[in-house]
Amino acid sequence: MRFEISTVKSRPDLAEQMQKLYAGAFPKFMGAERVMRTYWKFVEEEFSDYQILLTSEDKVIAIVNSGAFNFDGDNAELDEGGIYWGLKKIASDFYKNKKPNAFMALQITINPDYKGKKLSYICVKELIRLGKEKGYTRLFIPIRPSAKFKYPLMDSEKYFNWTNEEGLPFDPWIRVHVKLGATIVKKCNGIYISGTISEWEDWTGLKFPYSGEYIVPGALQPIKVDIEKGTVEYSQENLWLVHDLTKDTVGL
Repeated sequence: MRFEISTVKSRPDLAEQMQKLYAGAFPKFMGAERVMRTYWKFVEEEFSDYQILLTSEDKVIAIVNSGAFNFDGDNAELDEGGIYWGLKKIASDFYKNKKPNAFMALQITINPDYKGKKLSYICVKELIRLGKEKGYTRLFIPIRPSAKFKYPLMDSEKYFNWTNEEGLPFDPWIRVHVKLGATIVKKCNGIYISGTISEWEDWTGLKFPYSGEYIVPGALQPIKVDIEKGTVEYSQENLWLVHDLTKDTVGL
């Protein structure tokens, strides 16, 4: 398909479209996540050329967000803090004037109207291309498994090890990266969201009369309700993937 590539910052005329795409991409409760929201403006401003926008005739079809940091450790040394660790390191290294030598994908948001156009592959290839242009050797991704919400009771370790008939990862997003050359490293923490019972009832349209675990639409694993405290907690488990940017990538 034909598309144009620019940056989020260079297309303020498409800001409303971008906001609608972000808002519709995730369940309502995801809007209560705080850490990513805290760092998002910083990343957009200080790493504006890392925020890629894909458009077709002025219609937003995908947004790819990333940032860079300095990391000399082995892949196995990636922190279990996942995306939160990465965001904090991006900011810390920036303010300490540490020259980045690697970068991290933060989020890829695809317009559902373009489903079936292989945009997931296109977005990952654009990330790889950006990293190579910047001279980086590795692209780190604390990936949120895209289909785990369909299997909320399955242990994350089992889900991550689940393969299809071709021996490739069952999860669509993980499979895209592996087919493009990524190496699976290890499990890491994803986002964390807490709120009151009334907030979660508003976000999900469900009722939580007793303490315990509940399955809610869009959640990768059950939420934990504590009636005595009046709180609900939710956390995700992600998976560290690494692309070696010194190697050739299929289709690039």
